Amino acid sequence: MKRILLLLAVAIGLMPVAIAQDAPLPRSLTVRVLDNSQSVTLNHFDLSKRTVLDTARLSVTYRHTFPLGKKTSKETPMILDIGTRYATFYSWHTYHNDSLKTVCNRLGQINPPKDGERYTVHTSPTYTLYRALSDGETTNIERVPFEDYAVEYTEPDRPLKWEFGTDRQTICGYECMQATTTCYGRTWTVWFTTEIPVSAGPWKLHGLPGLILKAEDTEGLFLFEAIGITNGGREICKYDIPTRRMPRDKWRRFEKNFHETPYSVFGHENTCFFTDSSTDKILDESWTITYNPIERE
Repeated sequence: MKRILLLLAVAIGLMPVAIAQDAPLPRSLTVRVLDNSQSVTLNHFDLSKRTVLDTARLSVTYRHTFPLGKKTSKETPMILDIGTRYATFYSWHTYHNDSLKTVCNRLGQINPPKDGERYTVHTSPTYTLYRALSDGETTNIERVPFEDYAVEYTEPDRPLKWEFGTDRQTICGYECMQATTTCYGRTWTVWFTTEIPVSAGPWKLHGLPGLILKAEDTEGLFLFEAIGITNGGREICKYDIPTRRMPRDKWRRFEKNFHETPYSVFGHENTCFFTDSSTDKILDESWTITYNPIERE
């Protein structure tokens, strides 16, 4: 009964204490994979050690929809914090669960998984972005699914060529104008407001004379839409989590590989096993995760 209750807690997106691990993997570890074996599931980190980069003067919450599998999608809140020197964009769920792990670690309430099992939680975008506003470059922190480290790389901001449209929308009470561009291989239509004269937006969209409050790709797979705007005050921090430096091109090859052959990438030489949480079926070399990244090039 306890095992069933724990699995139900995971299924509704809570963070069971069993997932937060700093110890080496057990010799025989079972990872239960959600969403019909399509989840790229992230572990969480202790955020106690950090460097303060800036203080946000504006914070925007976006409703983000992204593809999960071939025919389904998932929705999650994303946060854009904009300071005078840095802007950061990250998953609210990931930050929330990191914070829970940090508090539990501080209180000494983290317990090891029982029976060699690790229960996984919701799927979120793997990335956290730090954009240096004056330097014109973005640092990407990409969490490696099912693993206890992240990949870090820095890239120059790509100049975006915008074309303006005639459509108008009101979003969060602000009148917004339409514009389109191509960014990382996808064509985007966005709505921005000059009432907030900040050249920023969700993900890596920027370069307009106002804040981007909505963005969607032409295939209808990815959507960012602002649902709340507040004044700042929150610290923009870069957290001291386990990271490995990797060039962007190498990361993209690795990302594609762990979608197409996740068992061979994460199997830990037959000491780590994966099961579908809905069927308890053991996943093997035939297991694949649909690869449809937001960045195509």
